[in-house]
Amino acid sequence: MNSEFQFDQEFFSAARRGLRSLSAEDQQEIKNFIETELTDGGFFTSAKGEPDLYITALGVLLSSLLGVEKNAEATTRYLRSKGNGEGLDFIYVVSLARAWRFYPHDSLEIGSYSKIAEQLEYSRCADNLWNQAFGTHYGSVYGTFLALASYQNLGLSVPDEAKLANSMKVLRSDDGAFGTDRGAVNATTPATSFAALILNFLEEPHEFEISWLLKQQHSDGGFLAVPQMPFSDIQSTFYTAMALAATAPEKLKEIAEQIKKFAFSMRAPGGFRGHLKEENSSIESTVFALACIGFADF
Repeated sequence: MNSEFQFDQEFFSAARRGLRSLSAEDQQEIKNFIETELTDGGFFTSAKGEPDLYITALGVLLSSLLGVEKNAEATTRYLRSKGNGEGLDFIYVVSLARAWRFYPHDSLEIGSYSKIAEQLEYSRCADNLWNQAFGTHYGSVYGTFLALASYQNLGLSVPDEAKLANSMKVLRSDDGAFGTDRGAVNATTPATSFAALILNFLEEPHEFEISWLLKQQHSDGGFLAVPQMPFSDIQSTFYTAMALAATAPEKLKEIAEQIKKFAFSMRAPGGFRGHLKEENSSIESTVFALACIGFADF
């Protein structure tokens, strides 16, 4: 299997390169934004102002890059309070694995990684894939991508990895690429990007996925979430850039400057926004935008 491309490690490294491409003033502005968003409890919050482990994991990544030390002990306590992910939704178990990947691990108990992995398996479906939604019979491309990334973060082998390739085949959408869930009529750019990364990991053919993705680039340099969208978004662009970095770096090099131009166009006070309809920066969009710039700057 092709395990050389470590999903979150490459994500982290790209975000670091993206950050270094900014001026010292811009870097300080983002650092100030992160410190403002980080609560006394050591966590970051959702748009509703509630503690959010998914956003916290991304905030931890940015804090590590920026050298943010504010409330570091509180963040460790917050992560420890989540145990090994018992009772958490799949996306938060994944986030817990991600956060510990980019945070000091000396407070973890022996065997914690294996116990977190056990929680991942509760979201494994009958087709051997994973789904981020609870109680589903079939896996999704997104859930499977997250699970593989989590096993990489935990430093563990994927159970029954050889069974994944056949299961992936039935997730194709009617138009030949990959949609959000099994039986989708139309493909999406994020899902097809996840599929390209998974297929590359499994050493399966993925040329069609790359060809389909390249057709989704907008004139502004970014990528559309679906062909019908009138404007690009940073998340679709990030996942496409990541997929190209792993599977077709020569194609990425050809459009790198366009991707960087789009990512920089999403600059907003404090950080980056997700698309042109948004006005404010967010933790999620900021880290994805930095990684876009980093993947394009190689």
